[in-house]
Amino acid sequence: MALHDFSAGGSDGYGLWDEWSQGAADKYEAKSQKTTWSSFKGSGHTIKTVFELARQHGCDLGQLARKYKASPVSRSNTQQSPDAQSSKQRTEHELPYGYQYKKNGDIEFQDGEDEDDSPEWHRLCSALEIVASTRDSEDKNHGLLLRVKTSGGYWHEWSMPMEMLAGSGEEYRRTLLSLGLRLSSGSKMHRKLHELLSRSEPVEKALNVSRIGWHGRTFVLPDAVFGEKSGERVVYQSGAVLQHAFRSRGTLDKWRDNVARLAVGNSRLVVSISAAFAAPLLKLVGLESGGLHFRGGSSSGKTTALKVAGSVWGGGGVKGYVKSWRATDNGLEGVAVAHSDALLCLDELAQVSPEAAAKAVYMLGNEQGKQRLNRSGVARSVAEWRLLFLSSGELSLADKIAQSHRPQAKIMAGQQVRFIDLSADAGKGYGLFENCHECGRDSRKFSDLLKENAALSYGVAARVFLSKLARQDFEEIRQAIFITQTRFVDAVARDADGQVQRVAQRFALMAAGGDLATRWGITGWRRDEALGAAKRCFCDWLASRGTNGPAELTDGIAQVRSFIEANGNSRFEHWKGEAERPTINRVGFRREQHGDTLYYILPEAWKREVCKGFDHQMIARALLERDILVPGEAGHLQKKVRLPGMRNPARCYVLQSSIMESGSNGRL
Repeated sequence: MALHDFSAGGSDGYGLWDEWSQGAADKYEAKSQKTTWSSFKGSGHTIKTVFELARQHGCDLGQLARKYKASPVSRSNTQQSPDAQSSKQRTEHELPYGYQYKKNGDIEFQDGEDEDDSPEWHRLCSALEIVASTRDSEDKNHGLLLRVKTSGGYWHEWSMPMEMLAGSGEEYRRTLLSLGLRLSSGSKMHRKLHELLSRSEPVEKALNVSRIGWHGRTFVLPDAVFGEKSGERVVYQSGAVLQHAFRSRGTLDKWRDNVARLAVGNSRLVVSISAAFAAPLLKLVGLESGGLHFRGGSSSGKTTALKVAGSVWGGGGVKGYVKSWRATDNGLEGVAVAHSDALLCLDELAQVSPEAAAKAVYMLGNEQGKQRLNRSGVARSVAEWRLLFLSSGELSLADKIAQSHRPQAKIMAGQQVRFIDLSADAGKGYGLFENCHECGRDSRKFSDLLKENAALSYGVAARVFLSKLARQDFEEIRQAIFITQTRFVDAVARDADGQVQRVAQRFALMAAGGDLATRWGITGWRRDEALGAAKRCFCDWLASRGTNGPAELTDGIAQVRSFIEANGNSRFEHWKGEAERPTINRVGFRREQHGDTLYYILPEAWKREVCKGFDHQMIARALLERDILVPGEAGHLQKKVRLPGMRNPARCYVLQSSIMESGSNGRL
């Protein structure tokens, strides 16, 4: 009777009453239902009494409300989403029982009744749409896709993990407030918002991902998705709104004319931009993450190159798309995840400690973070990524690591392959630049022009590139890149060591990225611009390295030479004992013979000191191949010699003084 009174005998009230009556199957008579409904008179009971009795008897009022597309107590003209959206959207965004939209889009909730037994509604918050329920590919990490309308009329979207409802809700409220939600004050309002989100069951479903980049054939940015959707929306989900620089401004034409055009004829700039386009190709070719480090003096154009490359992907803010090396390795891990399958630009290597720099390079190249435990002691999921990075600094990574307080700190071969050290000076007298275009010979003016233009047009080129790439046949793209890499390696590093060839492959990938962007009309370059720049930069890198052999051999031989330079007189006892003072902590003997100086190094000293950190036998074999090591009987690496003061012959490594004539870079 109360339902009849409240609905004025309307169809909404009758539908609910009829649904409820069918629960008593032994007494239900369909033919007499409408007659009985029409005969009801005023009962004196309120609608609140009816709902309370319904709950006590196990009725799911929320389910009934969703079935009938409206709450039994809602006002038909207010259960609508903001801005007069379509009827389909209003249905999908419908609120749980006891909540409704006001005409202005605000949400209000029912709380008690007034003197006329009508439900009382109280404002909860400004416009908030619960668009979809989300979950990941394993049907875990569920969430809600929310839209918040600001006081200025703009909409912001955020996929909130449901796990944020486990606590007090402070974190998700903070995020919603930062997006522009205006929430009524008081702890009761906090509870009602919590209830609203907990009870919401949107019709629309979406797939959430926790990192940007490729997911199948779909590329996800924080605010955009490119490629196949598989009939389902894909959204980025995190515990807070990601602070990112994947913003866009201007048009592709402006970026092409004012940024990409000025890179023509500048090998370092072309390679930097090409690397930006190559980052999404890593997955296609299965190449490991890595990057390029521009080393050079202050005001040489290093940071400008990073800003120009970063403008492909985004910008805005003080430093645009460029990040700083000034971070702990934990902080850098989060930055890496936020740039997966994209370009990461890190400025000023000097701002990080030598130890952190070494760890960071390995971490970025290894494509995963640290293993961590949650509060229960269970291992958390390890952060993963793929990326290409550009770096800048006045020192090389080797020199940076050498600043460590740890003795014998040095760069390892694996780090050199992941972290390609390239001189920023292109050798034309303009620092990093070779062609200053309309700025003539004024490299400073040219640098300022590039930075100014990159700050006005950014983020559009990558989006156009991704939209085209996602529509391609990936196998055809993969084969084309493989052909480019094969031809590139054959042209510049056919007989080189595997480490050198890996670096050549990375430069070839950069060339492929620039070539694709050119083919799709993004850069406006000639078709051979990116390839020519990559070859120039690779050859400059190889010339600076000094050899096309393994880095371990080059560095190991350099260490042997350095040890003899530092200790030739103090720790090598003279063969005839003619030294003015006794030899302390002796490692061997030195002997003048036929105008040459021979160094006899004892086996343990050779292994533990002279070749510390390297394979001592590999270094000895390399010196033998170079006719610097005097072989023993039958070509053995150690020679049996009767040393001064020793009764019996002893084995030792014998080096000729020609090791000191090989140059400071380790080339032999």
